[in-house]
Amino acid sequence: MVLSEIAANSITDLLFFHNSLWIGTTNGLYYTDRYLGFLIAFLQDNSDLASSHITALFDDDDTLWVGTFHGLNTASFKPFDTFSQQNSQIFNDVLTFEEDMDGNLWVGTFNGLFLYDELSGTHKRFQGMSNLNELTDQRIMTMSATGKLLWLGFRKNGVQIVDTKSLAVTTPTTPILRELEVTKIVHAKSGSTWIASFTSGLYRVNGEAITSYFSRGIPENSVTIILQTSNGEIFAGSEHTIYRYDESRDDFSRLALEFHPMEENLSVLSVSESANGDLWISTKDEGIFIWEYGDRLSDKLKPFSISKHNQQTLSTVYQVQFDTEGYAWCSTQSGIAKLDPSGRIMERFSASDGLQGSDFNFGSSYKDSNGRIYFGGSNGYNRFLPTDIHIDRKPPRIIKRRVGVSKDGGLTYFDATTLNEIQLTYKDYFVQFEFSVLDFKDPERNQYRYILDGFDHDWIENGTRNTATYTSLPPGDYVLRVQGANSAGVWNREGLSLAVKVFPPPWRTWWAYTLYAMILAFLLWLGKRAYDSYMIEKRAREMALVMIASEERADDEMQEQLEIHDDLVKSVYRHSVSTLNLVGDVLSIRGGQLVDENAREVIAQSIERVQALALLEECLFYENEVLLADLNKYTNILVSTLLLKSPTDEENITTINEVSARPLPIEQASPLAIALYELLENAIVHAFDESSEANYIHVILATEAAGTQDAGHHRLTVQDNGTGIPSNIDPLSSHTPGFVIVASMAQKLSAELSFAFRNGTLVSMVFPQQEAR
Repeated sequence: MVLSEIAANSITDLLFFHNSLWIGTTNGLYYTDRYLGFLIAFLQDNSDLASSHITALFDDDDTLWVGTFHGLNTASFKPFDTFSQQNSQIFNDVLTFEEDMDGNLWVGTFNGLFLYDELSGTHKRFQGMSNLNELTDQRIMTMSATGKLLWLGFRKNGVQIVDTKSLAVTTPTTPILRELEVTKIVHAKSGSTWIASFTSGLYRVNGEAITSYFSRGIPENSVTIILQTSNGEIFAGSEHTIYRYDESRDDFSRLALEFHPMEENLSVLSVSESANGDLWISTKDEGIFIWEYGDRLSDKLKPFSISKHNQQTLSTVYQVQFDTEGYAWCSTQSGIAKLDPSGRIMERFSASDGLQGSDFNFGSSYKDSNGRIYFGGSNGYNRFLPTDIHIDRKPPRIIKRRVGVSKDGGLTYFDATTLNEIQLTYKDYFVQFEFSVLDFKDPERNQYRYILDGFDHDWIENGTRNTATYTSLPPGDYVLRVQGANSAGVWNREGLSLAVKVFPPPWRTWWAYTLYAMILAFLLWLGKRAYDSYMIEKRAREMALVMIASEERADDEMQEQLEIHDDLVKSVYRHSVSTLNLVGDVLSIRGGQLVDENAREVIAQSIERVQALALLEECLFYENEVLLADLNKYTNILVSTLLLKSPTDEENITTINEVSARPLPIEQASPLAIALYELLENAIVHAFDESSEANYIHVILATEAAGTQDAGHHRLTVQDNGTGIPSNIDPLSSHTPGFVIVASMAQKLSAELSFAFRNGTLVSMVFPQQEAR
């Protein structure tokens, strides 16, 4: 019983999947049929298992999930037949294939020639099948059948010929054919045989005649490529050069192919012909170049790279075989790839898809008379019928995983799976987005591309990296778009998107630019004023002789008038300030004698209001015999004074003073000053949470525009983004004495007063203009 082979292992899990029994053990994953007729083992050494210690098995439609001691693997089921020493008695290092005239498959390995038995699914070693001579070398590099004869090319000992009917072995009598290190044998349509070697160049055998082409256009000892095209052309090639045979001259000419922008020493591994006559040139590290049939006929020596068609590029390609539908199947250093006739990658397959391994052998490929394709590697070989492989073109799903933002000298990550928008400040100078394609068959081959709309000019091809990093993004609104492809090369073109908003620093906000504009306007005004002064001065000098007397009298009268006004203002200012300070002192003395805490607090608040009125005195001036007040200046002084009392850091409070510079009569300015004090004191001292870092107060005093409902009125607005007043408290109740005082001042001004407490506090007062008298 086959189970005796794993008797020494501990069974960890069992699962029936695809009519097979899968057995997880501590030393490998095994599967057999329900009759236990065979046993195939998958170990870490002969597969992509992360560990041979299997912990759990789970099936999901066409995928077998394998939990191991070192991670999770998947096994997908594609119609790839895998033949190896373990399941079909063949040496694992497979180098060449050939089908004889009876449809039998011969497999050449680095340790012998084997004949495949279709009935048993195993291989018979040629050594021992016949006593009619033995092979001189078991390292079979190439094979080519003509009629019932199978020509074998060896690593060291030249050529031998096997009669596939009698199994007799013939060795050529020509010494040179017994000493070659053979790389390729091709039987031409003309009846001659071409033999390429590692160390002796290229030969043609025609009966007993042997011709060397070392002096006939191929000055190289190592020739690895021979190809006869459908129209009879012969091409030969070395590692760096391709030659074309000229039958009329019986020699070869070097093809100066322009593999732009590649270097001239490009390593060529194979040349294959497609159904439409194009030559596909496989290379090391640079993928495939296509020399189109039309260019070949017109001697246009400019093959093009298929990389321009693919986000997933091919690196090293060993061999290309074309199926009956014109698709190209390529053996590479990372599995098998299927390409359409234009060279676009349709799907890629790796060891997780059932291949003998991820890497294949150079030149080890074949297509038999039934259209089946063979690729050999160091762990056996794969056989498949291309029409049996159905590619799932369903785009993979892409998700946002997390976002990392610079914080405190490092990156702070947070989950982004449900995120639709991210907001960044100017301090977030470094941000990293991480995303994933939800395809786990071979996640290391998943591909990504992204673009940040509004910043990037074109898509950024990111290869297998699943992160996008940006530094010092300018302020603005962006959209990050990501597209991804699974390991088979199927792209999700819809992808995912994430809105990104970068807030500007304070010095680049709209109000900062407004301030800059105001400063610029002020400077322009100063310049204009200087220019006007200069012109006036110039004109004055011209009229000085005729107006000097009048000017002196006017200057004397003006100076006298200004001195009178100045003395009057100073006297009124000193008197008013002295009176207000005296009232404050009296209230302070009276408050100190009160026992009730609330009464003392009321007295203290009254003193502060008196001091606020004293600040107004600094903003008074006479004009045309009328006492006026500059409330813009008053607001600036008042805010600076109140910020000293704020429980919140001054740097966290932004104040915007848009009080009109137009002076108001003292009859309106005084109640407005008290109202401003109450509203600003309430906002600065009580409105903001101590932990809040983004607070603002906006003060506006302006005249309503003509044509509006309140034309001819002034509007005072004080707005903050603080905590506001709960909806169950009346702003004019006894709990809010400040608002009660504001309401009283509004009544004195015949003003319409309104309150709003959504997203902070907004107080608006509309009152009629009062002309100066």
